[in-house]
Amino acid sequence: PPVDWWKPYADTGLDALMDEALANSPSLATAQARLDRAAAAFDLARAGMLPSFSTHVSSVYQRLSENFEVPPPYGGKWTFLNDARVSATYELDLWGKNHAALASAIGTQKAAEVDIFAAKLALTTAIGQAYIQLAEAYEQRDVAQATLDERLKMLDFFVHM
Repeated sequence: PPVDWWKPYADTGLDALMDEALANSPSLATAQARLDRAAAAFDLARAGMLPSFSTHVSSVYQRLSENFEVPPPYGGKWTFLNDARVSATYELDLWGKNHAALASAIGTQKAAEVDIFAAKLALTTAIGQAYIQLAEAYEQRDVAQATLDERLKMLDFFVHM
């Protein structure tokens, strides 16, 4: 069914109840958190299928020892030691580990989406049922009041005959 199945009834009171319930439901917030976590896991699994790049840059000002690796004339002087590196890595998915992780993450994300839909449907269905029961109770009250009014008129008629 559509998520907003109650809209064809065109009842502003019911619309307001549903909007408030959907905006403030803790069960929907929990389901949304599960979906967000599943989306993050999907992004992580997808990242495992792509190459990764990293860079490192450093610059250190230091005194070179004249008694160690660097002989004079550089030994004993203050100098900058600069280092810049770029690296790229890629994991070959020979046995399908990354593809399986991605498929699992997609399944988890789809399940979380279904959980949200089911939570919305359960919430709106419960509210709809309660709203219909309330409307039925008002109708029964109105019928009972009309019946009472009619019987009082009849009693009044017979008493004043």
